[in-house]
Amino acid sequence: MNKEITNVRTEDYNFFNRKGIWIGVKAYQGRGFWYMIEDYLKMQEEYDEIYGFGQLAKMVDEEMAKRFDSALMKFRFTITRTKSSDRKDWKELEARKEICKRGLIAMDKYVRDNNIYEPPEMWVDTRHGFTTAIIKDSSKLLQAKSIRKDVNVFYTLDEIIELTRGSDVNSVKQQLDSAGIKDTQVVEVKQEDEEYYNDKVPF
Repeated sequence: MNKEITNVRTEDYNFFNRKGIWIGVKAYQGRGFWYMIEDYLKMQEEYDEIYGFGQLAKMVDEEMAKRFDSALMKFRFTITRTKSSDRKDWKELEARKEICKRGLIAMDKYVRDNNIYEPPEMWVDTRHGFTTAIIKDSSKLLQAKSIRKDVNVFYTLDEIIELTRGSDVNSVKQQLDSAGIKDTQVVEVKQEDEEYYNDKVPF
């Protein structure tokens, strides 16, 4: 079995990966109801950037993950049987989409409330309306970008180290000294969670 499939809980999740090698949901791009599917895809892709592809459902308890698996399977099934010309079917498609979106939000809240996910460590500084961030772990750069959309430019720690290894390092340090920059300032980033939905079945 393909590694891309086995890396997620179900093949249904992989069906919604429009950036992957499988046709999946991409087969429905020409349908009139595509805008509803894309509405869900944008949210899934945002969480995939933060947690890794298909990894959010692996971080919650099994009961919640199974409810999401079931909701996603029903959403997929509804897509495959919906006709572009029959707008009566679109109502169910919209409902299935909203359930899956609430599922993503619920799982994200669970992970944050239980401190399961550690955001990437970064140093952030804003001067004259321009925000710069340095990421400690370069493999988490995409996650950092999805969390801090206000940052104008990101550097990895590796990039900073390479920049300071050249023969011009002394002149750079002199420039920094001239600007009065002698200490490193670390800014802690905190986010407030907001509960968007209160739906008991299934999310």
